[in-house]
Amino acid sequence: MSDSLPGTKIGKKFTLDEARAVIPVHPNCFPAHVPVFTPEGWKKISQLQAGDKVLTHRLRFRKVVRTFTHEYDGPMIRLAYHRSDWRGDVACTPNHRFLTPQDEWKEARELRAGDAVLLLANRCGACEKPIPYWRSFCSKRCVATAEWRDPKHKRLVSEKARAQMLREYAEGTRDGRAILQKAHAAVRRMVALGIFPEHLRRYWETHDRSEAMTPEAREKVRQAKLGAKNWMYGRKGPLHHLWRGGKVKYRGKDWAKTCRAVKERDGFRCTTCGIAEDESARSLGAPLQVHHLIPFRVKPVNEAQWLTTLCPRCPAQMERVTDRLLYNDLHEYRTMEVRLVEVESFQPKRTLRVYNLEVEEDESYIARGFVAHNCRCTWIVGES
Repeated sequence: MSDSLPGTKIGKKFTLDEARAVIPVHPNCFPAHVPVFTPEGWKKISQLQAGDKVLTHRLRFRKVVRTFTHEYDGPMIRLAYHRSDWRGDVACTPNHRFLTPQDEWKEARELRAGDAVLLLANRCGACEKPIPYWRSFCSKRCVATAEWRDPKHKRLVSEKARAQMLREYAEGTRDGRAILQKAHAAVRRMVALGIFPEHLRRYWETHDRSEAMTPEAREKVRQAKLGAKNWMYGRKGPLHHLWRGGKVKYRGKDWAKTCRAVKERDGFRCTTCGIAEDESARSLGAPLQVHHLIPFRVKPVNEAQWLTTLCPRCPAQMERVTDRLLYNDLHEYRTMEVRLVEVESFQPKRTLRVYNLEVEEDESYIARGFVAHNCRCTWIVGES
């Protein structure tokens, strides 16, 4: 193994075990605050431990084998990209390598402004174009498009507009009678000139109202008017003929007793984050809850082995972890090409503690969106 450690000779041979002991002395590293993508979301590289999973350049999760850390007082390099209103950067040691669109690993000191690197990408929520991982939409237009697809948003905007118009009518800033008279006058002028809106004329000439007069439609209207006399009135959940799954409130007559037993088994603490019940009620606004490990609709069993204690915050986090792992299984993760606009070398004002990882198989991870190689020394294996 060739090395640059003080007191060692170039070309000195090490066994594999000896070489592993030398690796952490001079790895290529990131500062402690740089986030790395994991199934639990973004975690600081300083918080990762052996056994945690990270997303690699092959867009799959692999375990961290080891973590490295040491003090560093040398120069750092900052890589920055900027595209429209997208911008981001990362700082690292000069010899850290990043993946380019040509499937080549280049050290940070070899990169120049205008060079392309790979960045973890997301899909625009409206047009599905690739965008940086931290964005949800590629433009304000797509934001508006996605919002108007949501019925709740439409209803909210309509209610706000209606309230605003009513305020204006009440204050007298909007004269309803004058507006109506102007509209009638405009329609009369169009009719007199023969330019009455053609789309309205075609609608009234071609609109077929026969669908509303079918026996099925009339029966639906009749059932809706029955109210309490309707045989389905008041029936909810699985008893309703239109039920397609959902939250089941009734768990059986012994559910309360089972919940107490499960909480006692778990020590009245969340099995995920460890928060106590009184602290959960004080800081999160609700006590601990008992959840099924397998959805109750799939396996309606209230046995303690299928139950766990969680705080109100952890079920959503567990669901997000499941979604990220599902994305991994469906190969939904992707990368995109971005051009560097700045490659700057700078000297930190103080000594930094820097960190790096060793990842099984793929030897890479996603650091602040950039596809980075985990840094390892190169050695030549000899007979001893």
